[in-house]
Amino acid sequence: MIFCWWKNKIGSLEPPVVRSYIELSSQSETQNAYIDKIRVSSYNLLADNVSFRIINHCPYKFLNFKYRSVRIVEEIDFSHPDIFCLQEVDHYRRFYKKEFEKIGYSSILNKRRRCYRHGVVIGYLSEKYQLIDISNVDFNDVEGELNDSYYRTNSAAVIALLKNKRTDTLLIASSIHTWFISKVVIYAQVAFLLYKIEQFINKNQNNYPDMSKEETPIIIGGDFNSRPNSNPIRYMQNLPPVINDDLKPEEKKRVLHIWEHFKHGFQLNSAYENYKMHRNEIFEDSSDSHPDYTLVKTFFSRRFKSCLDYLWYNKGTVDVLKVLEIPDESTIAKKGLAGLPNSLFSSDHIRIEAEFGIKAKKKQIEF
Repeated sequence: MIFCWWKNKIGSLEPPVVRSYIELSSQSETQNAYIDKIRVSSYNLLADNVSFRIINHCPYKFLNFKYRSVRIVEEIDFSHPDIFCLQEVDHYRRFYKKEFEKIGYSSILNKRRRCYRHGVVIGYLSEKYQLIDISNVDFNDVEGELNDSYYRTNSAAVIALLKNKRTDTLLIASSIHTWFISKVVIYAQVAFLLYKIEQFINKNQNNYPDMSKEETPIIIGGDFNSRPNSNPIRYMQNLPPVINDDLKPEEKKRVLHIWEHFKHGFQLNSAYENYKMHRNEIFEDSSDSHPDYTLVKTFFSRRFKSCLDYLWYNKGTVDVLKVLEIPDESTIAKKGLAGLPNSLFSSDHIRIEAEFGIKAKKKQIEF
């Protein structure tokens, strides 16, 4: 049993909360030829050096890294996705990297600059995937039209090219954590990420000529610090920004400038975009059916919940088949603590996860 020493130090742990999958009937498996089916998670772990500064509702024993870290690894092991995209990962070399290896995962970290002790991680099943290439994205190193100190925030992303050892299928996975303070900076960061993914594809075409943003499966997981229908999410959907009075004149100018100079051409969908529709839930905004929240916490004495986490996929080569349910608030507060983290959930974010069908290319299904 893993973590024996840690468990002896912190006492008994609550078992992982069992969560069901929601079948998405909009995609019929019988009508598509899938070369593979994979499950991908995205999870902001709540960095240890952040938690004690902003979380004030949670008892110390549940906020303690020794309690939370063990439960986080057990939760990932319980679900056992093929790939996971993590954010706010600290204690990586001392703890997480080794524990991920024990449960079958290789992983890569891109750490944020300066005093920030956490970063973004991509993990993948070692038996299933071979790591071909990595690109560490540092949002301080913005280029071209974004080469402006206004956008430098020490945030990070990571891009990985993985090859399925059985099928030789290539897949691009990316994990991103945007800066939560400025909507305009977030807009620039998602634009820069897709720009870097396109560069990453072009670079690897030297060894893999068939690679393209249309033909290569791409999955992006992360904490976007953006609500559905916000401009960063519209950008991911290849939709023009909405310019309203919430933006100052200089901010409007910056957003329009980014949209005009960084038209990305990717065809990306959010795995959870029809979540409420498939749950038969009533939702106030008829233009959006994402979950009400992927984060619930008491933030400097103010309770806050919102949908900030997403799993994106390029719909030309990938179908979403099912998504992991978001626990309702009564489940979250089952042990008496309405905010996150608590004894059951060890981050202020809820892990999201989807099962994807990787479509076979035409030449792979021709007889």
